[in-house]
Amino acid sequence: EYGGSLMSWIEDEEIDEATKDEVEKWKKKFSKSTHKEYCGHKKKVQSCKWNGTGELLATTSMDTIVKIWHPLDRKNDIELKGHTGYVEQCRWNPTNTNELATCSRDKNIKMWDVKTGKLIHTQTTNGENINMDWSPDGSTIAVVLANKNKEDQVSWIDIRQWKSFRTLKFPFVTNAIRWNYNGNFFAVSSGSGSIHILKYPTLENFRELGAHTGSIYCLEMDPLGGLMAAGSADSLVSIWCQRELACIRTINNFDFPCRTMSFSYDSQLIALASEDPKLCVSHVKTGELIHSFKTDNNLNAVDWHPKLPLVAYAGDEKDRRGYVSVKIMNYGDVSL
Repeated sequence: EYGGSLMSWIEDEEIDEATKDEVEKWKKKFSKSTHKEYCGHKKKVQSCKWNGTGELLATTSMDTIVKIWHPLDRKNDIELKGHTGYVEQCRWNPTNTNELATCSRDKNIKMWDVKTGKLIHTQTTNGENINMDWSPDGSTIAVVLANKNKEDQVSWIDIRQWKSFRTLKFPFVTNAIRWNYNGNFFAVSSGSGSIHILKYPTLENFRELGAHTGSIYCLEMDPLGGLMAAGSADSLVSIWCQRELACIRTINNFDFPCRTMSFSYDSQLIALASEDPKLCVSHVKTGELIHSFKTDNNLNAVDWHPKLPLVAYAGDEKDRRGYVSVKIMNYGDVSL
């Protein structure tokens, strides 16, 4: 659980000297950051996720291909083929670092064994799959099914039996879903800017949080289990205390909607990307901008390495040959 009381996170008139020094150290580190490019997709990249050990990076694309990158050993990069529509999202099994789930507009969820490159299972759903999450205990996958009438559904699938045990229809557009770190609540974003908190596993309505004035596009839980972040069409990012479900910080780095985000492995920083296009890194406690840089095109995905000072990001950027690139920002001494 995240240390400290809620009040210690409320914005004060003065920030203590230790925090100021910490912010300056981060700024100095990121000022020396380097970027390495990996190319292979033929169309826009929709998501990128490191596995639990940080040895593998998965990307999904509108080209229907899933790629598994080995940044430290590129000869072992592989492609996973089988989807026939845009592959919108991927999630690694929290309990098995070699199992990856992907969801696609082709109405299928696929589970892969990335060690062998083989497909484990295909689960057909009742709609186009636009987002997904995997429960912390590895037993359940939740998927968002988009409907043309803007009343999206979320379906929960027990992967031990590959059976959907519950589907809920919401009277709004749902772009993002997330379990919390302990798996005892489930967050659902809405097109009106609210976050709906459900108890898990009962899926009872617990609370509705009035978070933003525009649609929420992304939700993220921090690795230490104490914070939740929401990015919205109103261009703001809100940081919430999970325990008290209270907003403790608002970050305003953009003039356009925030599309994707990721907490650092120590929960001190958060990487954010919008339609500006640029990528920003902010200090979670103070909200202060640590580092930002312009990109050639919009970014759709960003993910922090689980152990090392590396941030993967991707979107529409292409290399000279026309391949869409995935890039890794290195703000430490990691040899790539």
